[in-house]
Amino acid sequence: MDNTKRIKELLQILTSAHAPNGYEYESEKIQLCHAELSKYCDKVESNGHGSVWGVIFGGGERKSGKKLLISAHIDETAMMVSEVESEGFIHVVNLGGVDAKTLSGKQVDIIAESDNYIGVVCVNPPHLAVKDKDKAPSLNDLVIDTGYDAKSAKDLFKTGDYVCFSTGFTPLLDNKISAKALDNTASAVAIFDLLHRINKKTLDCDLYLLLNSGEELNHNGIMTSTYRIQPDEAIVLDVSHGLFSGLENNLKHKCGALGNGVMIGIAPILSKNITAKLIKLAADNRIAYTKEIMTGNTGTDAAALCCVRSGIPTALLSIPLRYMHTAVETADIDDIVSVSGLLELYVNEYGKAGDL
Repeated sequence: MDNTKRIKELLQILTSAHAPNGYEYESEKIQLCHAELSKYCDKVESNGHGSVWGVIFGGGERKSGKKLLISAHIDETAMMVSEVESEGFIHVVNLGGVDAKTLSGKQVDIIAESDNYIGVVCVNPPHLAVKDKDKAPSLNDLVIDTGYDAKSAKDLFKTGDYVCFSTGFTPLLDNKISAKALDNTASAVAIFDLLHRINKKTLDCDLYLLLNSGEELNHNGIMTSTYRIQPDEAIVLDVSHGLFSGLENNLKHKCGALGNGVMIGIAPILSKNITAKLIKLAADNRIAYTKEIMTGNTGTDAAALCCVRSGIPTALLSIPLRYMHTAVETADIDDIVSVSGLLELYVNEYGKAGDL
């Protein structure tokens, strides 16, 4: 199968499954990830937090005994039912930073105990607005309409039920795609593409591929999984902001252009050594990349991972993504391929005598 077609199919399957924070261990997405890892890995494990990882044991003549971890979080931003009104309308609270100003008119799935139910997010039309007609509504102003009457709604839906975007997968022009939860399904698919590339190759290290829960709220998935794995080094995969129309000039330096390749993170908490190796590999092998300068803790799992146990040298690779935490996140498949291609080069050299 054509590589681009295979990546698109994986993206469509995985973004269609829901994995809100705290629901990962029950979700179809973790089952799908477990199945995909099982195609390539010698061993696959999971934990009670909803993280799943596979390992390919090294077998080279000079096997180093080193453990290399590559991780990507699989949880997604979502909402949670906070109240079912006497009229049957549903109120929600935010889980992980859904962009409330983009919610009006969106279709959502409510994950109830008995089944998933479709609803639409609604707000008073401007004709009935009493004040601030031009102001973007907050989450407190919005309700979900399922069409059910009050009794049925109260029977079906309970406080604590999860609510996720129900957006379809949309191929766009020039190898771009749009869907919900590309943060961070795009990185998960980069891991699966890496596994496809190195399938049946003999490695000089033990390679761990982790798809972890909990990034959008408190990084619990990366911390508990990494504590168990105990890697010698780690590379975290995530998304970062992609350039789009109308962005103020003083913010453009924080974004990467879609189609310009992998974004290699540079930050005080990240390993200068691993980062330098990744930059050299990309430059020497003509893999498209940009440097992403981060003055803080990166806002990713890397901030937590590097402090597990006595400290783990960690690098960060990101995929540029437009419209983060909305129902229409947009990415370029070429950037996903840049990530998996660079990882393949790093994995092939890791653990050899003299290392890179």
